[in-house]
Amino acid sequence: MSEENKVQRTLSGRVVSDKMDKSITVLIERRVKHP
Repeated sequence: MSEENKVQRTLSGRVVSDKMDKSITVLIERRVKHP
């Protein structure tokens, strides 16, 4: 289940980056990097 969660979060971050500024992507990436 951990792998599926990671893939879904990565997709969400990518979609946001395409729709909104890169600022949002940085926020999501930082949240995923943390445990």
